Amino acid sequence: TLAFTLHNYVYLGVSETTATANFSLYELGLSDGDITLEQSVTPGGDTPLDILFHNGVFYAANSVSNNVTALSLDEINNELDTVTGSPFAGDGTTPSFLAASDNFLFASNTGTDTISIFNIDPSTGALALNASSGVSVTGCQALAAYASRLYVSDGAGARIVIYDIQGTGALVANAASPVTGGGLASPRALALIGARLYAANNRVASGA
Repeated sequence: TLAFTLHNYVYLGVSETTATANFSLYELGLSDGDITLEQSVTPGGDTPLDILFHNGVFYAANSVSNNVTALSLDEINNELDTVTGSPFAGDGTTPSFLAASDNFLFASNTGTDTISIFNIDPSTGALALNASSGVSVTGCQALAAYASRLYVSDGAGARIVIYDIQGTGALVANAASPVTGGGLASPRALALIGARLYAANNRVASGA
């Protein structure tokens, strides 16, 4: 189960035992904290592990079906609609983490240690594999995108890999990459707050 909150609505993705992910929209009661089911959709995909909201579209990384679900959000009517063609197949296995920058979506494939790169259709939110997709990153886990750069946590090592995102969507190693030290030890989660990047280590009682 995963969740994303926007305004006074919460969007949930739940992997059902039927191997079909179910996404629900709940309204949050601002006064009493209660939630009310508004909509439930079954757009395809199995076992979503991460969800991202980017330019009016929710994207979910489906770790078992190896694809990405896309749901457009009508903020006026508070409705979710499946983007035509969704779910979109990637080129790796076990996509588990997502990040986006401009018209590009990145998926970390923990099963193949690769990064899938998708072109985003700005008018529909539909995805298409980029010609540079399939970048090899040992131990790739969480992703974070900021100022035309992609940060990748290496869960198998003690580092964060940095890529410059080119205008074509291609990833080029940044001169400062990789970042080590500072308490990094198998970083698994990344969070961006303003111009600061925070990393959480897996099974290590420290952060960076």
